[in-house]
Amino acid sequence: MTGYDRAGLTAAYHAVGVAAGGLVYLTGNLGRLGFPVDESGALIRDKTAIAELHLSVLQDILGPDGTIVFPTHSWAEVNAATVFDPATTPCDYPLSQHILTYRDSRRQIHPFASVAATGVRAAEIIDDTLSPHAYGVSSPFDSMTRLGALHVALGLPVARSISAVHHCEALAQVPYRYIKGFRKDILLNGISQPSEVFLHVLYRAPGLTLERDQNVKITALPAISAALIDTPVGRSRVASVPLDVFVPETIAAMRRDPYIWLRRIEGNGPWMT
Repeated sequence: MTGYDRAGLTAAYHAVGVAAGGLVYLTGNLGRLGFPVDESGALIRDKTAIAELHLSVLQDILGPDGTIVFPTHSWAEVNAATVFDPATTPCDYPLSQHILTYRDSRRQIHPFASVAATGVRAAEIIDDTLSPHAYGVSSPFDSMTRLGALHVALGLPVARSISAVHHCEALAQVPYRYIKGFRKDILLNGISQPSEVFLHVLYRAPGLTLERDQNVKITALPAISAALIDTPVGRSRVASVPLDVFVPETIAAMRRDPYIWLRRIEGNGPWMT
């Protein structure tokens, strides 16, 4: 089924926990929901109009005290001989790019794995200094967890969209990832400056296989499973989970089983003796 309307979309966002004054981390794939319809019942096919419909509904629900955070990753910048400008470098996701372009927002100064925020709490989540690490202590995900953000996924289940799991890996110090540094020119205070930033990347080695399980085991943890909500919209669903449930439960699970994020591990990693 497709052809969801504004009332149905509003009901869906309410159903997954979006509320007045809330803090939402918005991610997913709008295309999976299909086309919405306008008041006459005609399909809305214009991507800008679809994005505006979702933002308008969210802002109506959140009100003047609400905040939306969204991913603004720009993976093409890795090893590219370009200057990263948080104000103009495009991101990889159409909905996020639309928000960056048409809404007053603050973008994390990380050239590869940034997030951005719009709303009253944006400055609490995104500061205006270089962020050498995308995840971990004092990162936007750290702030969002402390502030009780709601992860909301459009057209994807939480298990396929929950990038906060990488924040958990950083804090739990999982053994199959290591910190890799990158040199990158970044526009800071109007001046291009050579900078060093870091990513928490998977080990690679001959004979080593690390097969991820798409967060199946993690989202099946009792406390997380109980907190998951999803509801149908159009031809797909909208899903949510509170980060102040997901993050501590996942970190605790990773401390019990540091390989819970993986389905299979074969061979000896560089961290093994």
